[in-house]
Amino acid sequence: MSLSFSFRKIALSATTMLGAVAISACALVTQAPPINAAPVTGSSSLSSTLDLGTTTPTSIDTVKLTQQARNQAAPRVAASLVRVVDGDTIVVNYQGAQKTVRMIGIDSPETKHPTKPVGFYGPESSQNLTTMLRGATITLEFDSTQAREDQYGRLLAYVWYTKGDSGLKLANLEQIASGSAAEYSFDTRYNHRNIFLRAQTLAKANNLGMWG
Repeated sequence: MSLSFSFRKIALSATTMLGAVAISACALVTQAPPINAAPVTGSSSLSSTLDLGTTTPTSIDTVKLTQQARNQAAPRVAASLVRVVDGDTIVVNYQGAQKTVRMIGIDSPETKHPTKPVGFYGPESSQNLTTMLRGATITLEFDSTQAREDQYGRLLAYVWYTKGDSGLKLANLEQIASGSAAEYSFDTRYNHRNIFLRAQTLAKANNLGMWG
């Protein structure tokens, strides 16, 4: 074997080895994920196990507060809705007559005041109560700590309702929990005050309704 032939053989082998290394390096590069690629996860994820669109931030807490209110509620009497006046006042048929009901423990932004302008979130509050009570079965709960009527002849009551299969709910509480009304104590502390205050704290913390 000549010396020149040996050199050519060695050079060819080196070239072959370098080519193999280059191919392997390219393979490694092409297999690397993009810098911004999302990490690979298993088949089970948070979004697949939780229905994130069916609850509001306070919905579970509101259910608990409603149960607390039911546990301490006084006997209820039947009524039927005539119309919603605003976010804290309705007109009902009660004992054969139409009566205005001022809902205990809440105060909504003004929409019907003769001398005050429409308040921020007032129309939304009224609409929320209208949607809530339209087609519902209504009962009234009176509070022994409060007068039966105010100075304007309006009944002072908690408005309970059922609608479809949603179960018994307290409209006063629902208005506060959605940020559609604020907790309001007129004079004497009312029975459900602590529950309403808790609902308001949650509504504020979650920037709901008028607190947004």
